[in-house]
Amino acid sequence: MRDLLRNRVQTGDGNEESDNQWRDDLGSAVDSASLEMRVLLGEIQSSFGAVENMQPGDVLFFKKPELARLLINDVPAFDVQVGALGTQTAVQIENAVIPGRQ
Repeated sequence: MRDLLRNRVQTGDGNEESDNQWRDDLGSAVDSASLEMRVLLGEIQSSFGAVENMQPGDVLFFKKPELARLLINDVPAFDVQVGALGTQTAVQIENAVIPGRQ
């Protein structure tokens, strides 16, 4: 996508047909861009010493929030319900999150 933008800036001729083609190419590049999504189920406050001493079988307790947070490329994006659909674990989007306004 970076090369597409760079080439357009260097060769832009103002031609409506080439502008439309560039817009279509850019849209396709954006639509196919890979994103990493993670669901944050909760957070635990601890000390380095406690983490350093953790062993297999240790149990960590935390209060489960009503909604989990879906992060896209580490940016908060949605509050979600966690559940199941058939045999698959799934999330259902409840509302969008505006970064900086949690």
